[in-house]
Amino acid sequence: MKRVWSILGDIFWLAVAVAIVAGGVLGFQYLGANRTVVEPEPFERSISLVDGAVPERFTEAVPVRGEGFVTAMRELAVAAETSGRIVEMHPAIDTRGKVAAGEVLVRLDDRAGRASLAQTEANIASTQARLDLNQTQVTRAESLRRRGVIPQEQLDQLLATQTELTATLNSLRAARDRAEIALDRLTVRAPFGGAELRTRAALGAVVSPGQAIADIFTDDALEVT
Repeated sequence: MKRVWSILGDIFWLAVAVAIVAGGVLGFQYLGANRTVVEPEPFERSISLVDGAVPERFTEAVPVRGEGFVTAMRELAVAAETSGRIVEMHPAIDTRGKVAAGEVLVRLDDRAGRASLAQTEANIASTQARLDLNQTQVTRAESLRRRGVIPQEQLDQLLATQTELTATLNSLRAARDRAEIALDRLTVRAPFGGAELRTRAALGAVVSPGQAIADIFTDDALEVT
């Protein structure tokens, strides 16, 4: 008896499922047959018209109005790398004029530096002459030594002198480079073009390394803070 009821229940639910599917198909067909057809309508896009003009390049200065403190875009305190007495100054230092990049702003007393460089040059020339003479002597001594005229000790002494003179010449050349650098540091040049802002030292004053001599600034670009 239970088996019969079970079979009947399965048949019932199968019928329900078939009825639902059939109802869905019939409903879809009904909606498709009774749909409302929307007819397309023409659409006109509105176009906005404007008046055009050819742009012209503006080459004049643009006026800027504002309030604040006008400062330079770049400002630098010029100082010497060594100590010395100021013997020459650029006219712009006293008149707050303009200077170009690389122009000499300040020149310190270079008499001692030039004398030291001249002495070093003279020592180089003297040592070079002695070295040339020694080279001639070494060449002659080597020839005499091969013939057994002079002892080996005499040739060795000349070779030792040649080595000593070569070392002395190299040392003097290095001293000349140092003297040229020291002499160049007695001249202070403008690192960039601009104008003088303030003077910190006067003609004839003795300055120390790093002491500010004048302040310069770039006058082609300013800013308002």
